[in-house]
Amino acid sequence: MVADNVDTLVADAVQAARPGDQLLCMGNGRLGGIHDKLLAALAQR
Repeated sequence: MVADNVDTLVADAVQAARPGDQLLCMGNGRLGGIHDKLLAALAQR
């Protein structure tokens, strides 16, 4: 997935994720807080 910002990337990933999927975030640093944002968005589903 490619996006212009972290919030769009999180929204797209959460929309595409299905039960049983595994998501992998790789990068150098905090990546704009994507880990916490992704976990919070997935928990709200």
